[in-house]
Amino acid sequence: MKKEMLGVMLDVSRNGVMKLDELKKFVGFLAAFGYNSVLLYMEDTYEIEDEPYFGYLRGGYTIAELKELDAYCVEIGIELIPCIQTLAHLERIFRWKRFQKIRDVDNILLISEEETYELIDKMFASVSQAFTSRKINIGMDEAHMVGLGKYLDKYGYRDRFSLFNEHLKRVLAIAEKYAFKPMMWSDMFFRLVNGDYYYAPTKDRFAQMTQEVADAVPTGVDLVYWDYYNYETKFVTNMLKQHMLFKNKTIFAGGAWTWKGFVPDNKFSLRMTLPAIAECKKSCVNNMFVTLWADDGKECSFYAVLPSLFRIAKEYYVNLDETVDEKQMAREFECLTGANYEDMLSLDDADYVDDAIEHQPVSKYMLYNDVFLGIYDSTVQGGEANYYRILAQKYAAMTKRNGEWNYLFSLQEKLCLILADKFCLGVKLRKAYQNGDFESLRKCLAVLKALPDKVQAFYKAVKEMWNKENKSFGFEVQQHRLGGLALRLNECAERLAAYLDGKIDKIEELEIELLDAAGGGKLHARQPMHTPGWSQLISPSKI
Repeated sequence: MKKEMLGVMLDVSRNGVMKLDELKKFVGFLAAFGYNSVLLYMEDTYEIEDEPYFGYLRGGYTIAELKELDAYCVEIGIELIPCIQTLAHLERIFRWKRFQKIRDVDNILLISEEETYELIDKMFASVSQAFTSRKINIGMDEAHMVGLGKYLDKYGYRDRFSLFNEHLKRVLAIAEKYAFKPMMWSDMFFRLVNGDYYYAPTKDRFAQMTQEVADAVPTGVDLVYWDYYNYETKFVTNMLKQHMLFKNKTIFAGGAWTWKGFVPDNKFSLRMTLPAIAECKKSCVNNMFVTLWADDGKECSFYAVLPSLFRIAKEYYVNLDETVDEKQMAREFECLTGANYEDMLSLDDADYVDDAIEHQPVSKYMLYNDVFLGIYDSTVQGGEANYYRILAQKYAAMTKRNGEWNYLFSLQEKLCLILADKFCLGVKLRKAYQNGDFESLRKCLAVLKALPDKVQAFYKAVKEMWNKENKSFGFEVQQHRLGGLALRLNECAERLAAYLDGKIDKIEELEIELLDAAGGGKLHARQPMHTPGWSQLISPSKI
């Protein structure tokens, strides 16, 4: 396999904007691992001259900061590539009246509006000043409702592939003006052919691309096939085959999972990405990168997936008939990072409470799961408290032997100490309440009263991580979330005490019989669920 681009994409748009020194440090590790490219994903977290509301109060990078980072990358042999959005994923700018005129619907720009293209031109002008590389990722992904909002009202319905392609051609013309060679995510072409599905319309059918659509795509853009989910190689093989219908170069993007919550998922990242690399080698797809997304507020440190990034680089550079020496790799990893490889992999474990269930954001939804409402109590099986107590002890030991990375293990320890008490608490509360078991309710009250202090300890660990790695902007979101959690726990404790003292005659939430959180199947079974955003976790009410 001819070796070309091996990169890592860092999301600096979901509240956590990494400090410049931390970015340099992270990029330095990537260079040592064998990566030659870093893609900086910026929705509105970069400076555009004469657009003060673009990225307003978001902590974005100035042109001077980006130039400094670019110069550092050039010095160590890394190509720094800007990733911007030129259609969707721009919800933050629509917070401001300045951009409402060019909003179609949701987070999507209004196609055919001249002011839209004036803004896009400014985007290119800005990054053109800051980046040496002439490669650029122009986004264009997940624009599910394109043409169905303000565009529909203003111009009427239009074939959405034709509309999308028209917009793409205009963006490519702007890219050419600034001498950029663009790449874009390929999913919208497949969604428009397969009824809004990317990989497969059903679990028994593969997604298909038509030659007519493939031939209509402009050739001046590379297509990025992104896949962070399919560990069955038949899906990856099919998608690579479908991409071969295009005249455009194919780039593969896998994922190192940093977007489930406070816990990484190295296990699933490797389970999915390593076979995909093998399939890329068979298909002669030589360009690839690994995405580190920060969905829902960048709760997870990017450093937590260094083991995945190291292992993926090793896999990229060996031939198909060769295998990576795991023990030697672990020794090399510790020499380069100062962290124990197996210990770093164990950062996943708060989401692996049940060996039969994997890749679920268990720790996040049970951290925020309301002890009275019990939205996710249907997933509790009963042995989780002991699992988290033992895991907290393990992390406490790891905190003492991983040098500069000890703060990552301390955060997980504090999270597990909450989960050891809180995970099953709602189930116990409801059962004791409905059985009139006041002795058990008093025991629950004692646990409930202690939880706000444990949340406070966890908050301090999160704050330490954030202040080390990121600019201050965006942390206010974590403060509101965790502060709200502590406040709610105090409120529940007060109401439970009032009930036990006879001051109130009932707790309304505990009167309700629970339903399955996943929408069907048995209670007390962890059903597969998409990673829920924070607002979906705390209440069914409007937030």
